[in-house]
Amino acid sequence: MIKAIILDIDGVIVGNQEGINFPHPSKKVSAILRKIHDSGIPVSFLTGKPTFAAAGNIKSVGIDNPHIADGGATIFNPIQNQIIHSENIDKKDIINLLNAIPKNTYVNIFSTKDYFLEKSLENDFTKKYAQFVGKYPKIVNDLKKIVEEEAIPKINIYAFSESEIEKIAKSIGRLLNSITLNWSTNPFISPVKVAVIANKKVSKRTGVEYLTKYLGVSLDNILGVGDTIHDWDFIEICGYKGIMGNSTEELKKMINADDPNHVVGGHVNEDGIIDIFKYFKLI
Repeated sequence: MIKAIILDIDGVIVGNQEGINFPHPSKKVSAILRKIHDSGIPVSFLTGKPTFAAAGNIKSVGIDNPHIADGGATIFNPIQNQIIHSENIDKKDIINLLNAIPKNTYVNIFSTKDYFLEKSLENDFTKKYAQFVGKYPKIVNDLKKIVEEEAIPKINIYAFSESEIEKIAKSIGRLLNSITLNWSTNPFISPVKVAVIANKKVSKRTGVEYLTKYLGVSLDNILGVGDTIHDWDFIEICGYKGIMGNSTEELKKMINADDPNHVVGGHVNEDGIIDIFKYFKLI
């Protein structure tokens, strides 16, 4: 029996149809999410987005329970203005990272309330990314000074070419004993690739493990839904598995068509999450 639901945001309940299902879920999906939540089944969002950006999605739907942001680093409830748990990156590791990456590499560092960019790097991409997260970065002269003042759960390093990906990966390879690096992108900023840096302890899986213990629900009773192979990190440990019709081919290969607890829904731009809810008789 499904006793809680954990959903990735982008590509699952948020698409790319501005004013319809972007930057927030559609009105139809939002109403169904609230209905399921109000029936007594917690509905939690899980995203690599920064906490403040995820908060906008959560508040737009109005689901008052814990959620996961920063790729698993932050467990929070924005309705209650509450940070429940946060795994921040060690300040020494951040300084070592900033010293290691090539000069003029585009970097944002994130707190739970804001994100920061050095003034010399501000460009047209700054505006584009601000549209994606719903907020313009705080422009500063030196990121290292911000590190001294703020708790940082996540860092994004952006690569605008394949050669830049190689340079970034090579420059921080020796630091991976204390931090994690995961490459990602999304349709809104593609083809730009993002190296997402977090505490070594952090992943979507660890975020889900913490959340389920907090909720007092067994992983066997969780429905996990995502759309990329990176989401398999948490979907794999959930008793019920759903993926979207727009999922990557890599993720689709992980679904077992003969397992009644596995299902592929419709496309995000067609409110495909509803197909998954209907299949599992949640609505």
